[in-house]
Amino acid sequence: MDFNGLPTSQLQNEFFRLDYLTKSGPRIVRFSLLNEANLLAELPDLKVETPSGPYSFYGGHRLWRAPETLIESYEPEDDNLVTSIIPNGVQLEIELKQGIKKQISIELAQDKPQLTLTHVITNLNKKVITIAPWALTMLKMEGVAILPQPSGNTDSDGFLHNRNYSLWPYSRITDKRVIWGDDVILIKAKPELPPFKIGYFNSHGWMAYWINGCLFKKSFQVSGGSNYPDGNCNSESYCGNRFIELESLGPLKQLSTGESTTLVESWEIFTQLDVPFLSSGVQKKILNLI
Repeated sequence: MDFNGLPTSQLQNEFFRLDYLTKSGPRIVRFSLLNEANLLAELPDLKVETPSGPYSFYGGHRLWRAPETLIESYEPEDDNLVTSIIPNGVQLEIELKQGIKKQISIELAQDKPQLTLTHVITNLNKKVITIAPWALTMLKMEGVAILPQPSGNTDSDGFLHNRNYSLWPYSRITDKRVIWGDDVILIKAKPELPPFKIGYFNSHGWMAYWINGCLFKKSFQVSGGSNYPDGNCNSESYCGNRFIELESLGPLKQLSTGESTTLVESWEIFTQLDVPFLSSGVQKKILNLI
């Protein structure tokens, strides 16, 4: 098996299939229900020049480090990947020249359409580093991203704020792809430039994407009181002209030599919008955008 000429292997249960690169990454490049189209963006040509050489995105799902810098976050991952079989899945691991080890363990549930991704970054340097794990999922265009919003008061009188947003310099408040709501923010994934990116602290611990009759949901750990990157963001979404990303982040931590930090995600696929975590009003908003 291959992905645009790159060797892959596959995991599969009775619900869906998943393909991952075996020489580069760690990278999941295909994810879908059985016999259905890939939900992930395929971008074998997408690269960016860095001081260490060209960084290849490939598309799909990857593990990055935050805060984002060109030298550290974009170090090429084109070889030296080590794969190991684990119960119900596989472990993908690479050591980078900057002195960190990245590891993604993929475990498929055997009785339901769900998988667990355990992302681990380990400090191999002789010095302390401050770092956060960052799990980015690049999805195909033409769907709708669903970002649940904080609700309720943070104090009994309602005097204190209950949400903050981080917006990047290229993001336009008036971007027509973005539908601002009190219960959810929706982003219609249409090709357009400049791109749009938003981040916030997501107390719900999930994000979702509706496309072609499939609802992809990724859930993640939430650590209240922690210091997250990018103005305390544990959730971010980026929409450009070729893909949209759902991104979860772990807290910033100081790691001594040999110490690790971990971010766990759970992925699910539903074949309808009528799910307990989406109100009927939100479902109608999404369908009106398709």
